Amino acid sequence: GGPKDGMIRTPQDMDWVNAMVASGKIFQPAGAVSKTRLWYGDLIYADNNGDGIYGNTFDQQFMNKYSTPKNNYGINLNLSYKNIDLSMLWSGSAGMWYYWNATGYTNSIVQLGSGVNTIVANDHYYYNDSNPSDPANNISGRYPRLKNTSDVQNASVASNFYLYNASYLKLKNLQLGYTLPENISKKAGMSRVRLYVSGENLLTITDYPGIDPEIGSGIGYPTLRQYALGLNVTF
Repeated sequence: GGPKDGMIRTPQDMDWVNAMVASGKIFQPAGAVSKTRLWYGDLIYADNNGDGIYGNTFDQQFMNKYSTPKNNYGINLNLSYKNIDLSMLWSGSAGMWYYWNATGYTNSIVQLGSGVNTIVANDHYYYNDSNPSDPANNISGRYPRLKNTSDVQNASVASNFYLYNASYLKLKNLQLGYTLPENISKKAGMSRVRLYVSGENLLTITDYPGIDPEIGSGIGYPTLRQYALGLNVTF
């Protein structure tokens, strides 16, 4: 019984929680059921050791997942046709997991000085229990309900809810060039003239919702996206 995905979403889920509390079970860290403690849109942590206390330190488990990539890879492609050339450099890492639970980014905690990330703002749980037909209700939201820092449930307990597969593939460099016909370049006193445009860090393919999986799980500046227009001249 209970919430199927670990979040209290429906009145049936709440009935289960209240029945469990009445039978002597304890849900940490909130310890009580109320709108400012444990409520609709909150996560419930597992009772992995079966002691009747959900979410205490004895329920913690090793996930056997690491932030260090198991594999790093890359591919360099070069194509040319007549006077046009194209080169691409792809690189990526796989087999690493990042814990990403930062206020203002993927955390649904609201406090002064921190914004609410778009992914949370657009897909968080909301349920008006006094008006179940409220059109604003979103009981299937991915992220927990918005809460302030005085609310204890989900505020500081580490769980695999915020553990993300950080594998990625990135287009590190793309360059497109055009070499002028030899008869034109020689008229200008040059043996070879090549024009090109290039871009750095143009595309990242990943399921990780953080800033940039290449820089790790912390908060920092992502790798810069840059563009260049160039000219190679040989006399």
